[in-house]
Amino acid sequence: MLILMHPIQLHQMVLIFAIAWKMHTSTMGYISQEEWMLGMEELETDSIEKLRAKRPEFKNVFYDPVQFKEMYKYTFTYAKNRDQKCMDIETASVLWTMLLGEKFPIVHEFVQFLQQKNPVRVINRDQWQSFLDFVSIDISEYDESSAWPVLFDEFVDWKREQ
Repeated sequence: MLILMHPIQLHQMVLIFAIAWKMHTSTMGYISQEEWMLGMEELETDSIEKLRAKRPEFKNVFYDPVQFKEMYKYTFTYAKNRDQKCMDIETASVLWTMLLGEKFPIVHEFVQFLQQKNPVRVINRDQWQSFLDFVSIDISEYDESSAWPVLFDEFVDWKREQ
């Protein structure tokens, strides 16, 4: 799939997630022949050239809030190890930086918090799903009594101590 993004630039690498989501691939870094064939059929594409021509459609995922949220949710299952229920911190940190870091600068601070404080060893599905909403709020108005994961409460406390 990297053929689509030659030459690769970091901001273009995120397109891989939109492509994988659109093609319903199940494992990061791998696409089965069946997934490829079904994905190409669903995209109404039968050649690499036609797939490249769909690039604007893949980019649009990052500008359409509904599509982006669906792709973001999909990314958790796609990127975690198949035999685990959670995602390791390193993977989550890289993905958050790639997918959200440009739009939400607080992501970088959150990743720094994870690296410095080591509050958790893995990110569970609830934390992953909630993170997209969390980075969208004004942290100065954060309400700890809301139903946020405890990890976010700890981050806000850490941030206030800074």
